[in-house]
Amino acid sequence: MLILRDASNQDVKRLLELFPIANLRESWPDHKGKKEEIGFTVAEGRNCDRIVRFVDENFSCCKQHVYVYSRGSDLSELPESLADGERLFHGVAHSLYLVRARYQVVLREPLEDTTIDFLWPIRVELGTSYLIVRFIVLEKNLSSYFDRPYLVAGRSADEKSILREIEALSIQPADIHMGVKHLWDEGFMDAPKTKYKKALSSASARISVLAIPAQSGYSNPQ
Repeated sequence: MLILRDASNQDVKRLLELFPIANLRESWPDHKGKKEEIGFTVAEGRNCDRIVRFVDENFSCCKQHVYVYSRGSDLSELPESLADGERLFHGVAHSLYLVRARYQVVLREPLEDTTIDFLWPIRVELGTSYLIVRFIVLEKNLSSYFDRPYLVAGRSADEKSILREIEALSIQPADIHMGVKHLWDEGFMDAPKTKYKKALSSASARISVLAIPAQSGYSNPQ
């Protein structure tokens, strides 16, 4: 767990701030205050095993982007690292990774180049015939970290670059449309509209029964 052990208190605090404050208070009931205060206190105490367990157990409570792939039976092991990050947990059905995403930022008034780092949790699940990649969505609005106007010039790692690395495992994007239709028909979920990709554009429609044209590749529902 070198990435956690060597991280600054600010980095660990920003990692914990990705999660709801109710989860932080439940896991660290002795720490009082707002989310930022609890995050700093946990970071200063730095029990890496406990932080990893918290991130893994509460991953589903965060906003995510999820990608689903079909896999062959020859894929039995997940990579030990992603995007120069570190695998923090490796179980029978999933692995938890932590990647350092560094934002290049240009501050204005006066002009200054700087960076800000986020420890980015990524979970990869290995099912019987599918591989699922889950990204916790990182904060795009950095105004709370800077006291003057700024522009984001780039970042060291993003979803596309990490997915290219994972796709090197000889997996194929899955067509999840039939599964979504089945869940709709069974009443498991419902929505007033859907958005989907056509050959040359995107389209949306208000629906009572889901009707999405079949296509290869993953879908990222809105």
